[in-house]
Amino acid sequence: MNFRQLLQDYFTFSRNERKGLIILLIIIFLLAVVNKVMFHFEKTGKTDSVLFDSAKEELGLLNDSVDLHQRPAAVLSKVNPRFVQEDGSYHAERQQPKETATSAPELFPFDPNRASDGDFYRLGFSEKQVISIRKYMKSGVVFRNRDDFFRIKVITVNQREMLADYVLIGQNENTSSENVVLPGQVSVELNSADSILLKQLPGIGDKLSKRIVKYRDLLGGFHSVGQLKEVYGLREETIDGIADKVTVDISKIKKIDLNFADVSELSRHPYLQKDLAKRIVKFRSEKGSIRSLDVLRDSMILNIDDYNRLKPYF
Repeated sequence: MNFRQLLQDYFTFSRNERKGLIILLIIIFLLAVVNKVMFHFEKTGKTDSVLFDSAKEELGLLNDSVDLHQRPAAVLSKVNPRFVQEDGSYHAERQQPKETATSAPELFPFDPNRASDGDFYRLGFSEKQVISIRKYMKSGVVFRNRDDFFRIKVITVNQREMLADYVLIGQNENTSSENVVLPGQVSVELNSADSILLKQLPGIGDKLSKRIVKYRDLLGGFHSVGQLKEVYGLREETIDGIADKVTVDISKIKKIDLNFADVSELSRHPYLQKDLAKRIVKFRSEKGSIRSLDVLRDSMILNIDDYNRLKPYF
């Protein structure tokens, strides 16, 4: 087969094939043209300025955190919140002298819908965070609950955990941080207060108030304020802050009858493990009725620590 014959065999097209090839070339050409000119017709998407600013602030906080770890002696500037304007700007000539950021946050109940810039600074928020919070609120946001406030991206995880029990939202106009129980006012009696009343104490939110009531019911009642340290999630500084605002009426403690309670009832008490409950029931079955908890102590069923903890409840 010569070269001419080869060309005829492989590069000769029928009429229909030639039409198809022409159409294909036209399509390729049109696609190339569209690819070049279509960007002239695109519209720039709108940017959510609030979210954009929040993202910038969050990145700035991360960078600040890295700088603090790398340069622990770094000096940060702090702006007096009195000079911050409503639009988030401030007068540079009124900026306070630079000082190191070593002051610890001051924890107190607050409503972010009503809190001033000064309140946010006292709570440990930085200048950047306060400006970002104000911008977020200017978009028309009203915080209906604590989660709404914590959705602001510039608030760090540590701040969310630290302030979780101090955010007061959803109260009526007559209920604010000014109406929280303070020294000199009527104290809250721990063995009769419900979760609603407990929430009036500084630092006690919805979750903690319910945990206090639940633990109190398991115990049968508190015999001292110090037992609040056994409530999960209740910080020692919070307990210190409410110690002079609460009382304990030990006459309201519900005691357990050692001679009738079974293993299940005994082991539900936080101070009694199931193994110890079984030993008490076994001792009662063998020795007869138990006149007082002293018998279990003298018989070495209870050690001195167990005896002292359980004595108010039996």
